[in-house]
Amino acid sequence: MPAHRHTTLLFAAVLLEILCQTHWIGLYDKRIVSIAYLAAGLAVGVLMLLRTERSAGSPANTQLISASAAALFLCLAGYTVVQALEIFRTVPLDYRTADMLPVISIMGERLLHGEPVYAMIPEIWNGVQPVYLPAMWLAYLPAVAGGFDLRWMSVAFVLAAVAMPFVWRPAGARWSWPVLLVAVPAALLFWHFLERDTVLLSMTEEGVVAGFYVLLAVALWHGNPWLIGVALALATLSRYSLGPWIPVWLAVEFFFRSRRNALIAAGTAAALGLCLMAVTGALWHLEVFLALPKKYLEVALAEKDAWAIDPVIAGNLGLAKFFAKTDLPQLYTLNYLFSFGVPLLLLVLYRRFPKRFEPNLFGLGLLKITLTIVLNLLVIPWPYLFYPSAFLSLAILAIHAQPTAMSDE
Repeated sequence: MPAHRHTTLLFAAVLLEILCQTHWIGLYDKRIVSIAYLAAGLAVGVLMLLRTERSAGSPANTQLISASAAALFLCLAGYTVVQALEIFRTVPLDYRTADMLPVISIMGERLLHGEPVYAMIPEIWNGVQPVYLPAMWLAYLPAVAGGFDLRWMSVAFVLAAVAMPFVWRPAGARWSWPVLLVAVPAALLFWHFLERDTVLLSMTEEGVVAGFYVLLAVALWHGNPWLIGVALALATLSRYSLGPWIPVWLAVEFFFRSRRNALIAAGTAAALGLCLMAVTGALWHLEVFLALPKKYLEVALAEKDAWAIDPVIAGNLGLAKFFAKTDLPQLYTLNYLFSFGVPLLLLVLYRRFPKRFEPNLFGLGLLKITLTIVLNLLVIPWPYLFYPSAFLSLAILAIHAQPTAMSDE
């Protein structure tokens, strides 16, 4: 497929995905929007998988493009900081409204004071079990140690998620005008969570997850196995939605590309992951993390929680709205079947038709497809959980619009 057509389709898919997530879900039929969102997310991943006919030349006005990108980002960053100041002033941290960040704050304080991090927290809800993986709450440690609002770390991570594909480029990456297209869906996304629905920054930790997922995307773009290993550990230990992606990506690397790189990435991720789990004490509470998926299913099925959960299922993205409450266990099973089965199918297709795929970016497209499936088949589709996928799409669009010498091979 010609590069300009490929970029146009990718831009359209990313824009559609962002519109469905932010504006259209509240305006139009939620069932139609949910299907459109699923289709757009899968299209983003598939388009990243496919080989593109790259042009050999690079633009003569590279400095103008890079300066334009920098100016746009500075405007976005300034707008974000100004709005964040107002959001944090008007929405105080209170566990009775949302307990995620208050729990994370106590976990950080415990680590700094040498106390058991994963012990029950009596100050919240008369006793609550911390359930956050290490990379998630460790990201907020600078705020805990420095005594400033934890939510500024979320601001830093969402801005870093946008900036990374532009400032941390592999050798040979070429500026091109289409890279500025990222500004359109990015502006829509930021305007939504800064003006209309401020939960992302005011109450949740998903900004950190978005930052780690984009870090993994950039690491895959660079192709450095050490960097991939670090990013893989951090992304997995913030939100393990990419679990089904890991074995398939490793299989592609090991059998079809570079055994050495696959072993380095896996070894680095395992070593860093085990270190973080051991140092924080999470390693001795594995049962807490393993039990979480079924606990969410139990909450979704519980009649006493129907007043809070049913509107979340009916009013947001995801396919749970197409299932009767008694059928949600089937959706839970389907999530496992499709999130593991689709990547395996793509592995078979990669083996059978290698020339149809972009070898250096196959893992990134596969990551987007896997994350899209996992999110759309959640039994409780909390709207803030979908933000990391949106930031991953922005990164994919930026990466695709900056072809490298590697991807031309």
